[in-house]
Amino acid sequence: MTQRMRLILCSAGSFVFGALLVGVLAYAAAVRSLHHSLAVSYDEQGAQAQLETLQLRSLRSGDVARVIAQLERGLDANTLQLANYEEAVPAPGRQDYVYAVLADVRDYREQHPSDMQLPLQRALLQKAFSLRAPRQGLRQP
Repeated sequence: MTQRMRLILCSAGSFVFGALLVGVLAYAAAVRSLHHSLAVSYDEQGAQAQLETLQLRSLRSGDVARVIAQLERGLDANTLQLANYEEAVPAPGRQDYVYAVLADVRDYREQHPSDMQLPLQRALLQKAFSLRAPRQGLRQP
């Protein structure tokens, strides 16, 4: 085997080894990211289950006002998050459903105004309520 052939084989072997190493590291990072995402999802589901348990206990004990107050706060929190929908989601990824939900919340809030008092919160609610679906329609869920 000539010196040149050894150099070529060594280079090719190094390239293959490097590619495999990068693949293994990328796979490990993806698995770690997936596990983290699942853990966050489990945390969210745990928090939601806790809230629902509190609400069900309140309803069963007749404390409807407490449940309504909790649901109102949750609705406001979700609406505040949706205020930045168009900044966070590029136009091709936006869905008509989100705009329909915002319209429904907007109609509900006209009948039952939010009790949020802070100016920034009020401004974000108004920003969310000003969002409208484009006329040509968007992606369906």
